[in-house]
Amino acid sequence: MIKQMNNMELTLNNLKFFLKEKFPYEDLFNDETIIRDGTRICPIDGDDVICLFEDLSKEFHVSFEEFDFQKYFLEESELNTFTWRHLLKLKKQRIPEEELTIKMLFEFMGNNKKNTLWDIFYPEIN
Repeated sequence: MIKQMNNMELTLNNLKFFLKEKFPYEDLFNDETIIRDGTRICPIDGDDVICLFEDLSKEFHVSFEEFDFQKYFLEESELNTFTWRHLLKLKKQRIPEEELTIKMLFEFMGNNKKNTLWDIFYPEIN
């Protein structure tokens, strides 16, 4: 889990900095970096994305309640492809509809800020 960075202001540069801190690999993060890119050293999907969104929500005071997760990512249960059905090619892994870039994530976050102190300090009540 990433340490709190004192609730950064939501800017594209701060988001890229946050991702670099959370995923300290040799990956390069720019506006067009695809979050789920399988060619990255550490691609993320499933529960890893849920954890990332929880951390982003806390750090930048944004909500992911309206985020269309299945459009961009696989569920954790879909990641297990080591089953007989998959090995015998009776079942194919679903392919997400669209790739999510850092810029797209930033735009979503900008449109889904938590607006009140109540939302920030008591998120479990909403």
